[in-house]
Formats: sequence, structure tokens, C-alpha cells
Amino acid sequence: MRVITGSAKGIKLYSPIDDITRPTLDKSKEALFSIINYDIEGTRFLDVFSGSGSIGIEALSRGANTCYFIESNRVNVALTNKNIKHTRLSDRGFIIPFDYRRAIKKLHSQGLRFDYIFMDPPYNKGFITASLECLSKFNVLTESGSLISETSNNEVISNTFDFEPIRTKRYRESSFIFYKAAQL
Repeated sequence: MRVITGSAKGIKLYSPIDDITRPTLDKSKEALFSIINYDIEGTRFLDVFSGSGSIGIEALSRGANTCYFIESNRVNVALTNKNIKHTRLSDRGFIIPFDYRRAIKKLHSQGLRFDYIFMDPPYNKGFITASLECLSKFNVLTESGSLISETSNNEVISNTFDFEPIRTKRYRESSFIFYKAAQL
């Protein structure tokens, strides 16, 4: 894993050593950022289920003003912190070491809103639907913001939230689903 472009271009990131965390592959990360790259400058980014922090760090490297990393696994929190420091982006990267529900509620109570929310929870465990419901309840997405989920192609997502899918980019075993806030 490495930072693809921007201020931290080429810096190798520390990777998880367990079989539980599944980092987004460089090829997939490159495809994701080729879609949103020109809109990232000056934005506020939220990386939910951040793992090693690879996606949020890429956003910071490409010019996002800030990135908040939500991760509850202590080993991954330490790994994200190490990667943020290693890429010299710690002045704009903030780790919230809580469960995603508690973290999103906290961000909402602080009045923080994000231009981009990226989430990559464990596959096929119902976290996508639960996360979308939580994000609907505690709206932290700006009105014109984008929410992006990385999910297994086998994942069943129920539509009980205030976001509408606008684009899906499929790969071998996973997809990026892009959402906008539903127009009421």
C-alpha cells in the first residue's frame, strides 16, 4: 500500500498484519480517486471503518482540508496514527477511536459536516445498512456532499435511509456505491 499522488505521493503505508482488516487495494483506490479527484481540494473528508487510514490519507494528500478517521479496533487506530504521522499529515488528520455509531453521533453533536464520507466496513455483516441508517439519523453529510461505500458484490443493502445511490462501480469481488442525499 502506498499514497498514489499529492503531497505524500509514493510514501509506503504500514499495512495491517491480521486477516481481519482488508485494505482497499491500490488499483481500487486509484479508480475511486480518479472519479472524485478534482472535487477533493479544500474539502472535509470522513473515513468510516478506516482500518489503516489509506483512503483518508489519500484524500489529505490530494488536498482535502481535514479528514476524520473513525476506527474502533485499537490495533488499527495505532496503525492509522502511525500512517498519518509517517505521511506528515497529522496536522489535518483526526482519529476518533470509537464504534461508528458513537463517533457519528459525536460528530453530529459537534456540528461537523463532511463533503465526502467514505465507508468500508467488514463485508457481508450488515454494517453497510446499519451505517447508512446511522448516517441518516445523524446527518453529517453536507447538502451537496457524496457518500461512498465499498462493499462486497454479494452484500444485501436495504433501502431504509435518506440516501439515493447514483452510481455503482463494480470490480471483481467488490463495488463502490456513490450516494447523494435524497431530495425530499
